[in-house]
Amino acid sequence: MSIGWGIIGCGELVDNVIAPAINDSKEGRLIGFSSRMQKKAENFAAKHGAMYGYSKVEDLLKNDKIDAVFVGTPPSLHYSSVIAAAQAKKHILCEKPMATNSQQCIEMIEVCEKNRVNLMIGYMLRFHHAHRQIKSLISNGAFGRIVLLRAQISFKYSGSEEGGWRMDPSLAGGGMIIEGGTHCIDLFQFLNGDIEEVFAFTDTLASNITVEDTAIVCVRFANRACGNFESCYNINMNSSRRYLEVYGDKGFVRAMGTISRYGEGKVEIFHNDKIETLSFPPQSMYLDEINEFNASIKEKRRPLINGIDGLRNLEIVEAIYQSSKKGTAEKIKHLI
Repeated sequence: MSIGWGIIGCGELVDNVIAPAINDSKEGRLIGFSSRMQKKAENFAAKHGAMYGYSKVEDLLKNDKIDAVFVGTPPSLHYSSVIAAAQAKKHILCEKPMATNSQQCIEMIEVCEKNRVNLMIGYMLRFHHAHRQIKSLISNGAFGRIVLLRAQISFKYSGSEEGGWRMDPSLAGGGMIIEGGTHCIDLFQFLNGDIEEVFAFTDTLASNITVEDTAIVCVRFANRACGNFESCYNINMNSSRRYLEVYGDKGFVRAMGTISRYGEGKVEIFHNDKIETLSFPPQSMYLDEINEFNASIKEKRRPLINGIDGLRNLEIVEAIYQSSKKGTAEKIKHLI
């Protein structure tokens, strides 16, 4: 079964990883691109072997050769693109964050369910071989009762990349929490279940921008374990450890360099008084993401990372912003 793909948005992520991953996937084939600039859409189509370039999303969605779309626009545009794609009966892989507020997420879920199309959210770090191995070890009880999780994600943005939309709250929905911290939230919930309470400090310390460039977030899980993650726009990724640590009462695991798009890193496992070190070569997590979405369509099932996962993430993001603003611990409120 061949699955025809359209891509909404012609940015760096699409150019460098998403379009190549679709072309390399088992069932996917690229049909068309849409961009506000017709010439850019046509250039992307020519570069990546697609047949069509459009300046309007609705024209791309009218193409009956397209079965699924990737939504790769700035976050504030995810809502309208997903709604339109679902109404056009296209399956949807939406880049994270799912939207810029949780109410939008609910409406996106509802319209996808009504039109019987799959909705998946692009948290590709769940597909990292190291993170999946850590998940397996936790599930098998290798570390006993989990008591603490820690993580760090960082980027160095000048504000000029791709028109600077990440620094514009009207487009991004916020700063490093909703852009990078959202990955830590997803990994935490993937590995240890629901987060039920947060306390956070966020600030703008090293950039002349209007969104937060620095954040530290403490979380408590439903199983009473604790966690914290750091999320920064002002630390170069190569100088940051980009670590993920999980501690239990019988051992722990430390991953270094795995929280990035490159799928590489090192893992140290401490268990039964022994230390095991594993190295992971570069991996295309985006290819695994595309293959999973293609499989979910072919097998007529929900994808592994669905709209509810995206909603839960936004509920936590919103609680983090409230905590930072009010200086209080915030319980997570589930809307559905």
